[in-house]
Amino acid sequence: MTIALFGAGALGSLLAGLLRLSTPAGEIWLVGGEHSTAHLAAIEKHGLTIEFSPKLAEKWPPAARFKSAAEGYIVVRGIRTATRPEQVTDKITLAVVAVKSYQTANVAPQIASCLAPEGLVLTLQNGLGNLELLQNALGPGRATQAVTSLGASLLGPGRIRFAGPGTTTFARPVDPISENPSLEYLIAPLEKIGLPVAFSEDLTGLVWGKLVVNSAINPLTALLNCSNGALLENPASLELLENVAIETAAIARKAQIKLPYPYEEAATQVRHVAEITAANTSSMLADVRRGSPTEIEAINGAVVRTGESLGTTAPLNRTLYLLVKALSAKNI
Repeated sequence: MTIALFGAGALGSLLAGLLRLSTPAGEIWLVGGEHSTAHLAAIEKHGLTIEFSPKLAEKWPPAARFKSAAEGYIVVRGIRTATRPEQVTDKITLAVVAVKSYQTANVAPQIASCLAPEGLVLTLQNGLGNLELLQNALGPGRATQAVTSLGASLLGPGRIRFAGPGTTTFARPVDPISENPSLEYLIAPLEKIGLPVAFSEDLTGLVWGKLVVNSAINPLTALLNCSNGALLENPASLELLENVAIETAAIARKAQIKLPYPYEEAATQVRHVAEITAANTSSMLADVRRGSPTEIEAINGAVVRTGESLGTTAPLNRTLYLLVKALSAKNI
């Protein structure tokens, strides 16, 4: 059994570490691009250091096993690393995709070339369109999707912080693709290590429920260069935060997508997420600071395009989309 995590950012690295901890047999690979060379080299040489946020033990009791102080850590060894999919020495049983959305089209055919005949691809990515790109490259019955709220951030080469043990929700049992036994290689270890796992008959609704939040928090933090929680501290940014979430929820409603919370509670939901992730640096802000491309196309751009396909507009989402595009161009 060979599991490969594609995307050596915070989420991919965290999952590689957790799977290595809970899966003694089999190969666990972390596959990143050339920009991840220093991170992957540090993992190969010293192992992956997972630091625990101070309150993690309250939310995830197994963390207490590893904590020696208020801010504990564990070093996970035995993770294999690669900068190209063809470096993975065995055919892949389960490929977990955690790359940025703008990288999906490039990585999909690479995964297809090294996937075992019975293998499965699972995307945990933000935004819309990733599953469809993977399905087109892999063919019918080879790709499925899950939604996770696991919290992590990249601290430096070979080091990440595990912020929160959020639930990972799978499409089983309705989606026959998700009955592929390869998926158990992820589900069983997560359950074994005490992380919440759930199943949903409406994963599209969960994807959009997360999109409502991301469409507001991610671009605003990127444009204002601030933490998630700082958006709540200024009346102007708070008003924008709420109104963008309300607009995205309205697009979901017009598309007849049922959110995991009432449409009318979109503002409450985005405030709640900003509050519980107050100290976090959003992935979009991290990308802007690095001068890297952002996922704006798959988040706010996707909301705008969905609205247009339904004969309506999303002016706040479009404004944020254009501003982040302009900011990214300025940083190139």
